[in-house]
Amino acid sequence: MNEKDQAWGLFWCSLLRPLIEGETEDEDAPRCLREIAAQEHVFPDGQRRKVSVSTLRRKWRAFQKGGFEALARKRRRDRGQSRKHTPELLQRAVELKKEQPLRSDGTINQFLKQQFGKTIPKATLYRQVSPARRWSFGDFAQTLAQLLGRRGGLSAFTSDELEVLGKLYPRVQCTEPFLLHADEPAPEKTIPAIAFQLQRLSDGGERTNP
Repeated sequence: MNEKDQAWGLFWCSLLRPLIEGETEDEDAPRCLREIAAQEHVFPDGQRRKVSVSTLRRKWRAFQKGGFEALARKRRRDRGQSRKHTPELLQRAVELKKEQPLRSDGTINQFLKQQFGKTIPKATLYRQVSPARRWSFGDFAQTLAQLLGRRGGLSAFTSDELEVLGKLYPRVQCTEPFLLHADEPAPEKTIPAIAFQLQRLSDGGERTNP
């Protein structure tokens, strides 16, 4: 899954957050979906538009069955795949990296060897699961805003919050796997809580509660 696919997954998660986080009971799901559909949303492609109830219902069912991976935009199955490695092998490598972004290529290959009897060269593995491009500050802010349930990118934050993020950005590893991994254990979806986890991960520590 590349960055664009993950952006779409995050977008749908942000729309379905009341259902995903249990804020809405199952019997109230239809009403919740109608309320979401009645609003305009900024899509990952930059367009502002509404989404139909049927699409939201389909996305919610997909999440219930397959989690975050099921919400990412579907791409051609043969696009970007290495001819030397099976889709299952590459997908497992991606899953292992997402579970723990600090896992090295050696550790991931140990799991792959055990499960498939095969390994992936370091260069191929890095290209598949560890995009080298550091996020721009705008990309970092936009995804953080989505995780916090806010709309927009830089405009989603106050000037004081942007000052905090500006100081945090050069000190941590601003890549999508790190931000997603830091968001999971945060006791509250707030900038200080996520920043604390990001700092620990970048320093080589484990996630923990502040």
